[in-house]
Amino acid sequence: MRPVDQPTQADALAITQALRTHGRMDGRRLAERIEALCRAIRKFQSDVLHLSIRHQQGRHRNTEATRARFQSAITRFVNTSDA
Repeated sequence: MRPVDQPTQADALAITQALRTHGRMDGRRLAERIEALCRAIRKFQSDVLHLSIRHQQGRHRNTEATRARFQSAITRFVNTSDA
């Protein structure tokens, strides 16, 4: 595999496949960590997109509530990333 300047989630998951197939136990643990981070990123993106759409449609007229929901999504992502 060649180095990539801006790796995508697909690039990261391709590496996890190689780590699981050809790696030892520490490589497998790294693969699990990468996969968990990819899942957290997808969840975060989904949460932010959902909140953005609701805000644009006027369902979230309360700016403070929207801000709190974004902060909650960010906190969940950071906590998952730090684990």
